[in-house]
Amino acid sequence: MKHLFEVSACGEAIRLRTHEDLFQMQYVWACDRHSHADYEVHLILRGSCTVNVGQTPYDLQSPQALLIAPGQYHFLPQPLSGQIERFSLCFSMKKGPLLSALQAAVPASISFPVSKELETLCRSIFHESAARNPFRYDMLHTLLSALMIHVFRGAGVSVTHAGFIHGRDEDMLNKIDTFIEKNASGHATAEQLATELKLSRRQLARILQQHYGKGFRELLIRTRMDSAQWLLKNTQKPVLQIAGELGYDSESAFYQQFRARFGMSPVQYRKSHTES
Repeated sequence: MKHLFEVSACGEAIRLRTHEDLFQMQYVWACDRHSHADYEVHLILRGSCTVNVGQTPYDLQSPQALLIAPGQYHFLPQPLSGQIERFSLCFSMKKGPLLSALQAAVPASISFPVSKELETLCRSIFHESAARNPFRYDMLHTLLSALMIHVFRGAGVSVTHAGFIHGRDEDMLNKIDTFIEKNASGHATAEQLATELKLSRRQLARILQQHYGKGFRELLIRTRMDSAQWLLKNTQKPVLQIAGELGYDSESAFYQQFRARFGMSPVQYRKSHTES
C-alpha cells in the first residue's frame, strides 16, 4: 500500500510516495524496465547491484545512492547476487526554484555516496515504520524531511533559501497566519486576504508560493488538516462533529481530503494514534 507524505525544503512543498510499511520493502526489489512521472531515489545500504538508466549502467556499492529523474527508463539487468538492503521512495514538487535547481543538477540520473547521517536516517525510518509507536506518522514526517535534505545535498542541488524574513515581510506573514487560522473553518477567499493586506491577487499568490510553497486553498486545507490531526489524537469527538467544526458540509468531503493528505481515513488515523 502506497503512503503519501508532504514535507518541505526552502519553503517549497515536496510530495513523497512510498510504501506505508517502509521496513517491508527493505530487502525487496523486483524491477522490470519502467519509468516514473516522479523522481525516484534508491539508497543502497548493504550489498551491491547494477542498475541501467537508459544506456548508462550504474554499479552501485553500498553505501551509495541513485537518483533518477522523471521519464527515465531503468531496470536491473540481472538478478542480484546475495542480499541487498535498500531504502527507496518517489517524490515530486511543483514548479519553483527548488525544482529548477534539481533539474539542473540531475537532468537524467546521478549516483552519490550515502553519508553516515543519511544511512542512520534510513535505519531510523525503518525502525519507526515497524515499531508502530504513538506519534508514528509525526516522527516519520520529521525523519523523511531530514532525509530529503541529505538527498538534495548528496545530489549537489543548490538553491538560495527564501525562508529568512525580516521587518515588514515578517509582519505580513504574521497577518497571513492569523487570517488563515481564524478563517480555516469558514468560507474565506483569497480576495478577502488580498484586500486585507492591500495586495493584488497576483502579489498574494507569489508571496504564498514563496514563503509557504502553497496556494491559498492549499494553505486553508493544510490548516484544517492540522486541526483535524490534533482533534483526532486528543479528543473523543465523533468524526462527523470534527468535520462540521472544520467547516465541511459533508463527512465524505472531509474523509476525501483527509485521506489525500495522510493516506488513511480519519478513523484509521485515530486508531493508529491510540494504540498502546
